[in-house]
Amino acid sequence: MPDRAFFDTNILIYAFSAGDPRQGVALKLMLNGGAIGVQTLNEFVSVATCKLKIPWTEVVARLGIIERLCDPAVPVTLSVHRRGLEISQVSVRRQDEGVRVGLAMRYFRLLFTVI
Repeated sequence: MPDRAFFDTNILIYAFSAGDPRQGVALKLMLNGGAIGVQTLNEFVSVATCKLKIPWTEVVARLGIIERLCDPAVPVTLSVHRRGLEISQVSVRRQDEGVRVGLAMRYFRLLFTVI
């Protein structure tokens, strides 16, 4: 199991949030390398386009930057999904959070989620 950071959607959003005090920390984490999940990319697109109203061309450009800075995105498999359900039932509020934790636990030793 690699000793790598696994980035949650928040890290990706903060890295592109000019004026947000968390931006510097998020950028530093990403520049040091780490991984993302396919689900994290999906969530980034959803937040960027729906909540933040960022134009699609800019979102696609940001995805390109994320993909260059991070290791190849890891998939959510059925076993990761099931582990996420188990985690969600005992320690987190939402199933998608449990899946992210399960994914990070499956592939990596570290999880960065909120700064």
